[in-house]
Amino acid sequence: MVMKLWNTIRQKIRKRKSNIYRSSDTCPSFNYEKALEDKRFLYIKWSDRVDNDLLEAWENINDELMDEFGVDPSLQNLLLAEKRFMELNTEFILTGKRRLITDIEMARLKYERLKNISNKKVDSSFSKIAADLFLIHKIRVDLKETPIREFKHIIRQAQEHGKTV
Repeated sequence: MVMKLWNTIRQKIRKRKSNIYRSSDTCPSFNYEKALEDKRFLYIKWSDRVDNDLLEAWENINDELMDEFGVDPSLQNLLLAEKRFMELNTEFILTGKRRLITDIEMARLKYERLKNISNKKVDSSFSKIAADLFLIHKIRVDLKETPIREFKHIIRQAQEHGKTV
């Protein structure tokens, strides 16, 4: 009786852990894009059950993508400007040096300018990119079936062959 109960519990744990896309090789592109828009990451799991592993799975998927495809240069510049702004603020708070106020204001203006540029930059949706891939390269992509890593490879290959999407 105890063994049967233990096996049932173990099966439920395995089943629960399998309800989450844990890799960029398994998470469909459509779900990844919806999770980006939603900010609650509910699209990277298969059931309505909220799991503590959800954030860990999301971070794993993004880490895999960043390791393989890198970080967009405009995002990198924005993060560096934000870091500089925060460092100057921290130094001012710790030291109280008034000469830092001008540097802080300049860093804030640079950060705001980069943030406005990145907000104005139109980031195409995956469905628009998939449509462009079909129109330009005659490559049909099913976003609900194609894993995000494979989709990014398709985009990279299309860009390398001269016609950007």
